[in-house]
Amino acid sequence: MKQPLVSIIIPCYNAEKFFLKCYEGIRAQTYQNIEIVVVENGRNKGVEKIVKSIGDKRIKYFYTEIPNVSNARNLGIRKSNGKYICFVDVDDYLMPKMIETFVNRIKEDNTPVAVCEYFEEYSNGSRIIKEFPWDRQILNEKEIKDKYIPLLIGYGDGRSIFGAVWRLMIERRVLFANKIAFNSDVSIGEDLLFTLELLLCINKISLIKLPLYVYQRNSGSLINSYKSDVVSMSKKYHFYMKKCLEKFSTFDLYKENYNVNLLRMYPNAISFAVRSGNIQKSFSDINKVYEIYMQGDWDLKNNALRLDFRIVLFLLEHKYIKLLYVIFYIKEKIRISKLSNSSNKA
Repeated sequence: MKQPLVSIIIPCYNAEKFFLKCYEGIRAQTYQNIEIVVVENGRNKGVEKIVKSIGDKRIKYFYTEIPNVSNARNLGIRKSNGKYICFVDVDDYLMPKMIETFVNRIKEDNTPVAVCEYFEEYSNGSRIIKEFPWDRQILNEKEIKDKYIPLLIGYGDGRSIFGAVWRLMIERRVLFANKIAFNSDVSIGEDLLFTLELLLCINKISLIKLPLYVYQRNSGSLINSYKSDVVSMSKKYHFYMKKCLEKFSTFDLYKENYNVNLLRMYPNAISFAVRSGNIQKSFSDINKVYEIYMQGDWDLKNNALRLDFRIVLFLLEHKYIKLLYVIFYIKEKIRISKLSNSSNKA
């Protein structure tokens, strides 16, 4: 019997220096019936030249001028032909048996979606395994709603599960039957919104307790870089999260988790603010965080939040801008130091 086709979608933006390593991880897969859907977005078309030089007939290359990862992934979905779909970020790579393991488990468990554990890898190759909090092979619909989704949105004590789409394999029909797509109107949290809607549409999911994906972390990566106006971006993301929960009549069920997620964005925004490299710019950004917080969320009290988050929100409410800068500047230095130390371990 012929193996079902798997579509691997790779959005690429200024990705020339990463693409070959990512491709080699796909080429080394033990499962061979794949198509590699490369969607290059933005002004630079450097990956197109690499694709042509590789000459792999399984690669389908597409280009869009819109520099938006959600738009690129949606285009990849539309252009794909596989029974199953998965995603790869171009600066990461797959373990050799990832696709084979995914397909086998989905077929064995008769599930529409599978999710795996993953490695966080640092620049010297040292790794940390990110495991599931459950010792289960399958979660049913009730367990998805009671266990997975609350962790996806997050708890006040910091417990959460990473909602990245690259740890998923999805049966194609699920996406098209439920009209699930990436929201190109958001520039933060697009993976979580996609995963949330997907989980609300399915009745079971396979948990693969193996790290099959390598998520590369280093102190200079995009996730560690400065972003301006994070709160405004986050407010839009939370608007769509609430809209999604309301669509499935589950907002009241996850209201506390939602409120926790909403309030946690303010400390996160301050973390980004201190990365600007300019103290006056950082003060200005933290002031913007304060102004947006005081427009309404300051009275959204949530005692379920961790004590350190509640202290930060207290300081923000009382406009201790300089003190917040000092605290988060020190925290940022410690965080980057830990990343660097992890990267430098022999």
